[in-house]
Amino acid sequence: MRHFLRAAVPLAAVALLATSAAAATPRITVAAWQPTRLGTAIWDGNAAIRPVRFLPGARFAVLSPSGRGVAYARLTGKSLDIFATGIYAGFEAKLAHIAGAATTALAFSPDSRRIAFASPNGIELSPAVSGRKPRALPLPARWRGSSYQALRFSPDGKLLAFSRTWGNGKNGTLRNELAIVHVDGTAPRSLVRNPDPYSAQYRPTFSPDGTQIAFAAADGGLALVPADGGRIVRLTVGRPSGSARTDVDPLFSPDGETIAFTRAPGRGGSDVYLVGSDGTGLRRLTTTPLPPRGQPRTGSSALAWSPDGTSVLAFRHDRFAAVNAATGESSDLAVVGVQYGIASSVWGDQ
Repeated sequence: MRHFLRAAVPLAAVALLATSAAAATPRITVAAWQPTRLGTAIWDGNAAIRPVRFLPGARFAVLSPSGRGVAYARLTGKSLDIFATGIYAGFEAKLAHIAGAATTALAFSPDSRRIAFASPNGIELSPAVSGRKPRALPLPARWRGSSYQALRFSPDGKLLAFSRTWGNGKNGTLRNELAIVHVDGTAPRSLVRNPDPYSAQYRPTFSPDGTQIAFAAADGGLALVPADGGRIVRLTVGRPSGSARTDVDPLFSPDGETIAFTRAPGRGGSDVYLVGSDGTGLRRLTTTPLPPRGQPRTGSSALAWSPDGTSVLAFRHDRFAAVNAATGESSDLAVVGVQYGIASSVWGDQ
């Protein structure tokens, strides 16, 4: 039995010593699926970030909250295997085999010790070490046959929020909802039923105190719902008639007062916006110039907040940048080329 972080500790320690001048600076770690290479690339660093590892065949990657580990799946025939390892190097610990599955969703617990994943059995929990059998949550019988995506632990690790989808789009029975359950499988409940599951499925994000969940609404705006259920609060208005504008990927600031998100206008590139957690103070943070003709218009997208809440980590067309939340001033961290599948980002005191 080997913990997935142990093998990476010596190399990580060397890297930290080599950058001792920046050791006190919170570190940034990013993982992205690269379809042309059929694997996941990982970058890590302080004032500048650099590529530290490439995991061939790794899909659906999620970084641990500590930023030192990564969990992912590999497709083997018509099944998936779940692995965890360190971001720099080390033993790839096989945690689970999901027979007959081509997709999954992964989430680390806040203490980085457990991994939740979706399977045909529902939602399962595994220790972040090899050799220990995963445990399936005893979900309601009426949920049998559902698929689960966008798993998110609450900050205290006691709850799991997720997108639950069931039914069949071909015969008009497709349904989707934002749901929540205790990690022991008790008290499952629906928080928000999606009125338009054919366009998008809900993706939850917890507030730092765990009392609220932000999500992209079916009408293209953002909304907030209490984690224990209740009245939905609109954060941004829905898209205008005839528009394809969509607000996605809300991220709470460390103090919970502000939400960064990505606004895709429907044509051209996207940009990062900010809004108060009460729905006031909407403002645009980035204005990404269009690239030369013939290049993809990826725009900017929000990835993570700095621990002090002063900056937002953004991907800007072909580079990672730190954007000052007050002034909009952008500082490049790394030019990495156009990325379409940024899977997970961590900015913290690691």
